[in-house]
Amino acid sequence: MKKYDVKCPFCDTVNKDLFLEETHGWMICEKCQRESMSYKYITENTTKVPVLTFEQLAHMSRAGIARK
Repeated sequence: MKKYDVKCPFCDTVNKDLFLEETHGWMICEKCQRESMSYKYITENTTKVPVLTFEQLAHMSRAGIARK
């Protein structure tokens, strides 16, 4: 399991050797005890989903791109 060093967004303390996979990116700061989600973990472990307009969907449908 990968360990992360994450800076608290509230008090700027660096929290070391966190196992963020276990908590899905959430952590409790060792100094101020506030909960936050790590931006570093989120950016490394998310999948981007395209956002399409109705016009784009209509074009894809006419072109047969969206059909199986």
